Amino acid sequence: MRVRAAALPHPVAIDSARLRLTPRRAELASLVARVGASDVRASGSLDNLLGFVLRDEVLRGEATVASRRFVLDEWRSDDETSEVVPVPANVDLAVRATADTVLYGDLVLTAARGGLRVRDRRVTLDDFSMGLFGGRVAASGFYETVVADRPAFDLDLRVESVDVPTAFASLVTVQRLAPIARYARGRVSADLDVSGVLGADMTPVLDGITGEGAFETASIAVEGFPALVRLADALRIEQLRNPTMRALQASFRVQEGRLHVRPFDVRVGDLALTVSGSNGIDQTLDYELALAVPTSALGADASRAVTSLAARAGRAGLDLGDAAVVSIAASVTGSVTDPTVRPTFGGTAGSLREGVQQAVEAEVERRVADVGARVD
Repeated sequence: MRVRAAALPHPVAIDSARLRLTPRRAELASLVARVGASDVRASGSLDNLLGFVLRDEVLRGEATVASRRFVLDEWRSDDETSEVVPVPANVDLAVRATADTVLYGDLVLTAARGGLRVRDRRVTLDDFSMGLFGGRVAASGFYETVVADRPAFDLDLRVESVDVPTAFASLVTVQRLAPIARYARGRVSADLDVSGVLGADMTPVLDGITGEGAFETASIAVEGFPALVRLADALRIEQLRNPTMRALQASFRVQEGRLHVRPFDVRVGDLALTVSGSNGIDQTLDYELALAVPTSALGADASRAVTSLAARAGRAGLDLGDAAVVSIAASVTGSVTDPTVRPTFGGTAGSLREGVQQAVEAEVERRVADVGARVD
C-alpha cells in the first residue's frame, strides 16, 4: 500500500503492518515501509488518544525505529525561510532508534543509535552515538522551546579520533571557534559541554554559546598557519613554519563569542612551546607564546635574529655560545588570516623548562608594561 499526504515529502510504501486499536490505545506491533530512498522498521504504541484529541490531555507513547539507510536530505524544505521548531507541551514520547547509515548533505553517519525523549516542551538525547568524520561521536543533551521564540540547547559531546580536515569542512561551528583546524592535519579526541540559544534559522547564536572542554591528539601537523609562518619568518626558525606537534593536550572554555585556551605545553622538534590565549568568532586572535630554543638548533640566520631581539631588550653584545637555551616570548594579535606577531627576547637558560619559564615571565612583564603605558 502507498500512502500520500500533504505533510509528507514522499509517499510511504508500506510493505507490511500490524496495528491494533482501542479507544485508549493504538499499538503498532510491526511496520516495514519505505519513504523515498529510506527504509523503516518500527513498532510502538500511543496511549490516551481520545483524551489527547478531544480534551488536550497528555499523549503518551513509546517506539522503536530502525533503518538500514535513511536519507535526511529528502525531508529538507524547498522554502528558503525557516522558523523555530516547537516542542509540544502535551506529549510524552520515548523513542529508541538505530540506523546503519544516515545521509545529510555532506555528512555520512554510520552505526547511529540512541534514545530520544519528548516531554514538557523539551527533546532530550540519551546516549546517542554515531560514526562520523572517520571516528566516533557520542552526544547527550536537550533542545527546548519553553520560551517559544528563543529555543535553547545544552549539549555534552565526546569526540573520539575524528579527522580534523573533514570536521572543519563540514561544521560551521568548528570553522568559527577553531579556525586553526583549517590548517591542521591529523586526528583529535575531545570532550565538549556547551549551551546556548538558537536563532530563527535553527542554527546556534555563536556569540551566545558558553561551555568548556578539552582536546588531545597523539600527533597533529599544522601547515601554513599564518601566525606560525610569520613567527618563523621573524625568528628564522624553520621548525615553526609547518610544525608537527605530538602528545598535545589542552583545555578551554567558550564565553561571549571567544574560545579561551588555558596554558598548555607542547614539543615542536627540539623546541618547547607554551601556548595560551583566545580567538573569537570574528576570527580575531589574542595569544601568548613562550618558546625555549636550544642554541644548537639555531642556524646563523636565527642566531642573528635572536641577537637582534636581545639588543632591543637591552642585551646588546649577547654571546649565544655561552647559553644552552634561548627563551623567546611572542604575542599574536590581529586576525587568523592577517596576524600581527611580536617576538621579544626572554633571556638565556640552562634547560628547556627554565627557558619556557623565562619566556612566560618576559611576556607577562611586557603586557604589564603595555597596560601601564595605556594607563599613563
